[in-house]
Amino acid sequence: MESRFVAEAAFPDNQSSVTLSQPRYNDTRQAAITLLDHWHRTLVYLLLPDGTVTGCWWDKVIVTPYGQDGFLNSGAIPEVQFLDGPSGSTSFSAIAMTLDGMFYGMSSSQILEYSIDASNLGAVKYTATTWSSGG
Repeated sequence: MESRFVAEAAFPDNQSSVTLSQPRYNDTRQAAITLLDHWHRTLVYLLLPDGTVTGCWWDKVIVTPYGQDGFLNSGAIPEVQFLDGPSGSTSFSAIAMTLDGMFYGMSSSQILEYSIDASNLGAVKYTATTWSSGG
Protein backbone atom coordinates (compact mmCIF):
# COMPACT_ATOMS: atom_id res chain seq x y z
CA MET A 1 0.00 0.00 0.00
CA GLU A 2 1.19 3.54 -0.70
CA SER A 3 0.83 6.90 0.98
CA ARG A 4 0.19 9.81 -1.33
CA PHE A 5 1.29 13.42 -1.06
CA VAL A 6 -0.78 15.84 -3.11
CA ALA A 7 0.18 19.47 -3.67
CA GLU A 8 -2.54 21.75 -5.03
CA ALA A 9 -1.18 24.65 -7.07
CA ALA A 10 -1.28 26.52 -10.35
CA PHE A 11 0.77 24.66 -12.97
CA PRO A 12 1.85 26.09 -16.34
CA ASP A 13 0.19 23.30 -18.38
CA ASN A 14 -3.29 23.57 -16.75
CA GLN A 15 -2.48 20.65 -14.48
CA SER A 16 -4.12 21.23 -11.09
CA SER A 17 -2.07 18.96 -8.84
CA VAL A 18 0.87 16.60 -8.60
CA THR A 19 0.87 13.30 -6.73
CA LEU A 20 4.12 11.87 -5.39
CA SER A 21 3.93 8.21 -4.36
CA GLN A 22 6.00 7.06 -1.42
CA PRO A 23 6.07 3.66 0.29
CA ARG A 24 3.74 3.35 3.25
CA TYR A 25 5.40 3.41 6.66
CA ASN A 26 4.31 2.35 10.12
CA ASP A 27 3.18 4.33 13.15
CA THR A 28 6.75 5.18 14.12
CA ARG A 29 7.10 7.33 11.01
CA GLN A 30 9.44 10.29 11.04
CA ALA A 31 9.84 13.14 8.60
CA ALA A 32 12.63 15.71 8.35
CA ILE A 33 12.05 18.90 6.36
CA THR A 34 14.27 21.76 5.19
CA LEU A 35 14.09 24.67 2.75
CA LEU A 36 16.79 25.27 0.14
CA ASP A 37 17.53 27.72 -2.70
CA HIS A 38 16.54 30.88 -0.80
CA TRP A 39 13.52 29.03 0.66
CA HIS A 40 12.05 28.32 -2.79
CA ARG A 41 12.68 24.54 -2.66
CA THR A 42 11.16 22.30 0.00
CA LEU A 43 12.89 18.98 0.75
CA VAL A 44 11.22 16.25 2.82
CA TYR A 45 12.98 13.04 3.90
CA LEU A 46 10.97 10.15 5.38
CA LEU A 47 12.44 7.44 7.61
CA LEU A 48 11.12 3.99 6.67
CA PRO A 49 10.74 1.09 9.16
CA ASP A 50 13.81 -0.68 7.73
CA GLY A 51 16.01 2.34 8.56
CA THR A 52 16.32 3.60 4.99
CA VAL A 53 15.38 7.12 3.95
CA THR A 54 13.18 8.21 1.04
CA GLY A 55 11.76 11.60 0.20
CA CYS A 56 10.32 14.19 -2.13
CA TRP A 57 10.89 17.82 -3.08
CA TRP A 58 9.14 20.71 -4.78
CA ASP A 59 9.96 24.22 -5.95
CA LYS A 60 7.77 27.16 -5.03
CA VAL A 61 7.23 29.86 -7.61
CA ILE A 62 6.66 33.23 -5.99
CA VAL A 63 5.44 35.10 -9.07
CA THR A 64 3.60 33.50 -11.99
CA PRO A 65 2.17 35.25 -15.07
CA TYR A 66 -1.15 35.37 -13.19
CA GLY A 67 0.35 36.80 -10.00
CA GLN A 68 -0.25 33.59 -8.01
CA ASP A 69 1.98 31.47 -5.87
CA GLY A 70 2.41 28.00 -7.27
CA PHE A 71 4.63 24.97 -7.69
CA LEU A 72 6.78 24.58 -10.79
CA ASN A 73 8.79 21.38 -10.35
CA SER A 74 8.56 18.41 -8.00
CA GLY A 75 9.98 14.96 -7.69
CA ALA A 76 10.26 11.79 -5.66
CA ILE A 77 13.48 10.44 -4.15
CA PRO A 78 13.06 6.64 -3.97
CA GLU A 79 16.09 6.16 -1.71
CA VAL A 80 18.56 8.70 -0.36
CA GLN A 81 22.22 7.78 -0.91
CA PHE A 82 24.58 8.40 2.00
CA LEU A 83 28.06 9.17 0.69
CA ASP A 84 31.09 8.35 2.80
CA GLY A 85 30.52 7.97 6.54
CA PRO A 86 31.23 5.13 8.95
CA SER A 87 30.80 1.57 7.70
CA GLY A 88 27.25 0.26 8.11
CA SER A 89 25.92 3.68 9.14
CA THR A 90 23.06 4.04 6.66
CA SER A 91 20.35 2.35 8.73
CA PHE A 92 18.76 5.01 10.93
CA SER A 93 16.48 4.94 13.96
CA ALA A 94 15.82 8.73 13.96
CA ILE A 95 16.34 11.61 11.52
CA ALA A 96 16.33 15.43 11.53
CA MET A 97 17.30 18.34 9.27
CA THR A 98 18.22 21.97 9.89
CA LEU A 99 17.44 25.05 7.83
CA ASP A 100 21.11 25.39 6.90
CA GLY A 101 20.94 22.20 4.82
CA MET A 102 22.30 19.62 7.25
CA PHE A 103 20.86 16.14 7.77
CA TYR A 104 21.27 14.25 11.07
CA GLY A 105 20.66 10.55 11.51
CA MET A 106 20.94 8.32 14.56
CA SER A 107 22.60 5.03 13.71
CA SER A 108 24.29 2.47 15.97
CA SER A 109 24.31 4.75 19.04
CA GLN A 110 25.80 7.63 17.05
CA ILE A 111 24.41 10.85 15.60
CA LEU A 112 25.86 11.36 12.14
CA GLU A 113 25.88 14.68 10.27
CA TYR A 114 25.56 14.93 6.48
CA SER A 115 25.47 17.94 4.16
CA ILE A 116 22.73 18.20 1.56
CA ASP A 117 23.82 18.93 -2.02
CA ALA A 118 21.16 21.21 -3.56
CA SER A 119 22.11 19.95 -7.04
CA ASN A 120 21.46 16.28 -6.09
CA LEU A 121 18.75 16.00 -3.43
CA GLY A 122 18.95 12.20 -3.48
CA ALA A 123 22.49 12.12 -2.07
CA VAL A 124 24.01 13.53 1.11
CA LYS A 125 27.68 13.64 2.11
CA TYR A 126 29.01 12.65 5.54
CA THR A 127 30.66 15.53 7.43
CA ALA A 128 31.00 14.38 11.06
CA THR A 129 29.90 12.19 13.93
CA THR A 130 28.36 14.75 16.28
CA TRP A 131 27.67 12.38 19.18
CA SER A 132 28.58 8.83 20.12
CA SER A 133 27.57 6.81 23.18
CA GLY A 134 31.04 5.28 23.14
CA GLY A 135 32.69 8.48 24.28
